[in-house]
Amino acid sequence: MHTSTPTINLLPSAINNLEYLQLHHASIKWCKSNGNYITLFCEVLPNKVIRIALTELLQHLPNTAFIRIHKSYIVNVNYIKNIRATTLTIDGKKIPIGRVYQKATHKYLNPAPSH
Repeated sequence: MHTSTPTINLLPSAINNLEYLQLHHASIKWCKSNGNYITLFCEVLPNKVIRIALTELLQHLPNTAFIRIHKSYIVNVNYIKNIRATTLTIDGKKIPIGRVYQKATHKYLNPAPSH
């Protein structure tokens, strides 16, 4: 039985409007938005800039691995090394957790024990 790694197909405006960028979900560490442009910070590839809204990008990513933690950031929870009240760390980079997202982020990353 052959299983493939889930991929995401995105249209990168910074490269060519007709060229699709195909990435494995697992290779994306975090995403940072700057208006309608998003920089994808990836495990293997150089950072990629694409034109897509952060909300739309989140719809293409599995909610079991990715969480929005700020109006400008989505992170892959598998790469989080440290979490504090207002920041988390991936690859030595401190990423802010927005005030609006703090409660949901901490609840998702530290679920209550089940009885």
